[in-house]
Amino acid sequence: MRSGKSVERNIERSMRFLRDAIRKEPDMVVFPEYQMMVPDYDDVSTTLEKFEDMGGRFVSAFSGASEEFGIPLLVNAAIRYGEGRYNASILLDHGKVIYRYDKLHLFDAYSFRESAIYSKGEHLPGVYRIAGFNVSWLICYDLRFPEISRICEEKGADLIIYQAGWYSGRNKRQLWLSLLMARATETGAYVAGIGQSGPVFTGNSVVFSPFGDIIGKLSSGEGIITVDLNRSLLDDYRSEIPLRHQRRDDLYSIIHQEK
Repeated sequence: MRSGKSVERNIERSMRFLRDAIRKEPDMVVFPEYQMMVPDYDDVSTTLEKFEDMGGRFVSAFSGASEEFGIPLLVNAAIRYGEGRYNASILLDHGKVIYRYDKLHLFDAYSFRESAIYSKGEHLPGVYRIAGFNVSWLICYDLRFPEISRICEEKGADLIIYQAGWYSGRNKRQLWLSLLMARATETGAYVAGIGQSGPVFTGNSVVFSPFGDIIGKLSSGEGIITVDLNRSLLDDYRSEIPLRHQRRDDLYSIIHQEK
């Protein structure tokens, strides 16, 4: 979808997409990063005023929708919590907040400075069982740090979702697709990249199988991807390419600690 600066309009636009998606009887619906608002780096003070707490109108609206439709929704919001302001991906199911992941790696690159608006997340992503698959999720710039997807894999993820507002630029579309495919083949999981569309973003939402095949894709415009995930394909990949058992843990490892 193409979000804008108005939270109210973004809610209305999201709800229209959600109602269209529900007709396909999905097990889960995922929205992109910046769903609630696209940050304005030229007007940081106004952007900061739009942050809401977990009981605000944005989370409440989609909590109500998850209860109405009876399925998990993965939304992205600008959340105010304590002294921090977070780029948060929130799993809602049957009207309840199941888990909130705050973006770990802030996009202070090129001409952007996400840390002027958001606080760094302090907790590793979780893994949750949805429709027979273990699902984990990350946000945009996290994609450039493969260690975090390895942690998701070690926790048992079958599907890793990246909600993104992947800005356009030199080779950015190619990087987006290449990095998503790499994360899929190196973790042995399905990987979904769900991105903002519009003139400043690359769009190109896509879902990769662990074999690196594209099983669903959009162009730079708005739309809905619907994909079916195949359990046997996951098992085949992990049997043919037993990455978990072949890593040289005697020489290297990823050390992580839950807070």
